[in-house]
Amino acid sequence: MASVLAILLSLLVVLVLALVARYFRRSDHVPPGPKGWPIIGNAFTMTGENLYATLTEYSRTYGGIFSLQLGPKLVIILNTLDVAKEAYVDQASAFSKRFMPPAIRYIVGQEGSLIFGDGPIWKEQRKFLLSAFREFGVGKKSLQERVNEEASYVLEVIERAKGQPINLHFVINNAVSNIICSLSFGERFDYNDENFQNLLKKLHVNVSSISLGGIVHVFPFLMETPIYGYLKKNFQSLVDFVRRLSKEHSETFNGNDIRDILDKYLLEIQKQEDSGEESHFKRSDDWRLVFELFLAGTDTTTNTLLFTILFATYYPDIQQKISDEIDEVVGGARRPQLSDRPNMPYTEATIMEVLRMRPAAPLGVPRSVSADTKVGGFFIPKGTGVFLNAFAINHDPQVWDHPYEFDPTRFLSPDGKKLIKNDSLMTFGTGRRACVGENLAKMELFFFVTNIFQRFHLRFPEGTSKPDLRGTQGISLKPAPFEICAERR
Repeated sequence: MASVLAILLSLLVVLVLALVARYFRRSDHVPPGPKGWPIIGNAFTMTGENLYATLTEYSRTYGGIFSLQLGPKLVIILNTLDVAKEAYVDQASAFSKRFMPPAIRYIVGQEGSLIFGDGPIWKEQRKFLLSAFREFGVGKKSLQERVNEEASYVLEVIERAKGQPINLHFVINNAVSNIICSLSFGERFDYNDENFQNLLKKLHVNVSSISLGGIVHVFPFLMETPIYGYLKKNFQSLVDFVRRLSKEHSETFNGNDIRDILDKYLLEIQKQEDSGEESHFKRSDDWRLVFELFLAGTDTTTNTLLFTILFATYYPDIQQKISDEIDEVVGGARRPQLSDRPNMPYTEATIMEVLRMRPAAPLGVPRSVSADTKVGGFFIPKGTGVFLNAFAINHDPQVWDHPYEFDPTRFLSPDGKKLIKNDSLMTFGTGRRACVGENLAKMELFFFVTNIFQRFHLRFPEGTSKPDLRGTQGISLKPAPFEICAERR
């Protein structure tokens, strides 16, 4: 009996070793990359507070495209503008499929997802959302008053601090989320609403704590353990919150009075049901649209705005130039308007420089290769995961002069009077799956920045050292906690 058990154990060991060898045998034709551990591959590499910096450092060794193993999953990292465009633009059909990291799929599933979905359903959802954004004023005058009003609440909170040190994170997070909530289901939440603040904190913890790589994506069942279980509970709290709001909203739906994006979604379902056509929109998925808008549009814009405040406070001369431009174009008697944007190139250039230096999602949203192909001369097999290293592209010395220096003038004409856009800026992605919320994010950033620096001069508290500018990375890149003192101008 013992000899039979020994034989079975030996066969099991041989089988495991064979599987490991199969999983981690790199083809000579795929992109090179660092060696990984058995079973888990480079999972420990794809985690940490500064993953974007680690991968950018690897790009200096392995080049514009290299590969890693996330468990049995081969993934490639695109680190230069040339390989990014070769993949996402020149071969868009092969690189438009999503790769949903296993732990995220384990928590919320993939069906009906706008962010991680694929195929005809995703195309219809994207088309719908772009139409809804236009209808409800994204990039238009009709939305500017809503954003300006929300900014005024932020100004009130800063005013009440009376020049004493204040951490603006959750105030700004609440304000940004209120824009999404208002567009999605016509409701905003008071900054003193403890339940809503608690939900925002859970969202922040999740997007800060879980990365797009890491050991939890090799073994998703870890989400059921005390190590990661709190992340699943946090997500469930957010899902339950949005589902409840969606249910309440649908009970007051009137097809003749479309109030917001959720109403427009319900109207689309009604139209397709009435016509008898096959519907790509499901009543069971209405919560998901709002949930993903909330998820994608809250923390990213919050972090970019906080980084803008941080950099402007870190460099007082840049802050002064923003304030001078606001004084010249807007003055102090009225709120900023969309019509002011073309006349404020330095403010816009500063925001663009923040987006370059600290992209909110430095690795974008991962994709999957739908057919065998080649990029950068390397073979990329079907099913390979793809990450776009926006940080590396935005700091490529072949594209940007002095890439690690904060310099808004790189986006200005020589006379400083005209904004110069640069197609190399990869913060919002590129190709068919570029960020659908780019225009909304830029609109919010403009209005919050101009409102704040119209009224206040910001400085760091006396006797404190300047905060670290690098930030820490989960799904998104966020600044380390910092305080500022705001003085009326």
